[in-house]
Amino acid sequence: MNGVAPGGVHTAMLAGVDDHPKFQALMTNTTPKAVADYAQPADLAEVVGWLVTSKTSYVVGQILFADGGCDAILRPDSY
Repeated sequence: MNGVAPGGVHTAMLAGVDDHPKFQALMTNTTPKAVADYAQPADLAEVVGWLVTSKTSYVVGQILFADGGCDAILRPDSY
């Protein structure tokens, strides 16, 4: 009963569009990041893999923001 809230992720669907200036501006304004680049799918797979281990059995009903700091940047008063 947990969820992962990713930020920008480099996927095949977005291949090439991140080289377009208008797309870069849109992403910067809507999903800012505190890290150097957007995630790769493998980065999120590690987060999901961690969530399903027995080590996280006490983590219940949570949304894990694996978004490179996007949520913290957009909602600084919440942190």
